[in-house]
Amino acid sequence: MTQRHMPHTYYLQRAVECYEHMGDLRAAATVLSRFGSLATSADAARRYLFLGDLPAAGEAFLAANQPQAALDCFTHARMPERAMVCLRLLHDDAGLAALLLGLGRNAEAVPLLEQALAAAALPAAQATLRLKLAQAEGLEQGQAHYRAGLAQLDTLPPTPASAEAWAALGAWGAAVGRQDRMQEGYGQALRLLEDAGQLARWREVAMRYKEAALAIDNRWLAQVLAADLADQAEAPEEADMPPHASYSEAPDER
Repeated sequence: MTQRHMPHTYYLQRAVECYEHMGDLRAAATVLSRFGSLATSADAARRYLFLGDLPAAGEAFLAANQPQAALDCFTHARMPERAMVCLRLLHDDAGLAALLLGLGRNAEAVPLLEQALAAAALPAAQATLRLKLAQAEGLEQGQAHYRAGLAQLDTLPPTPASAEAWAALGAWGAAVGRQDRMQEGYGQALRLLEDAGQLARWREVAMRYKEAALAIDNRWLAQVLAADLADQAEAPEEADMPPHASYSEAPDER
């Protein structure tokens, strides 16, 4: 009798079906990620997401050659080293530099920020990168970038695209001990995102602002931000934002 040789995909599919029939979804995802192809790795990643396993989903997306999806997983799972792998695959110098800044690895961030600034064409991106360079280089050495970024901020239209630049000013203020700049930058970024109804980005910036407030021991400000974050935790994207005019007290003196 002639022996039949079934294709690999047949046995893989049968194994996955068996595990799913037994209710073992994790085993099904593991089989897909270890023994499958690019397509089955992506399928495995989606199953891991359903199970809430962000690290495993990120690795499966990487195996499927989907670094952006992997980056989203690793970012939410707070796995910076794995996120860096994705950013390098995406050739995202600015994103990699921002992550290094957040980890306090300023010296590594400087050349990446310089490369990104040289390639940046939009004024909002230029202002953001100059202020991040000022943060990476420190209060004295980064003065030229700080002044240039601050001057460019004044020319930006009040749109969501400008919010990241204002948030960069807030981060600079937190890093160098300028609470006035911290409140001005983060406060303006939140207002711009509020006006545009971009709640997901609002939450990200508000979280950064709260962490900066805690770092300088401004507990009142941290409590205000924590309360607003809690109020908006389940809000849909179209929902109205809470007022936060008290978040910043921007001085006239620059």
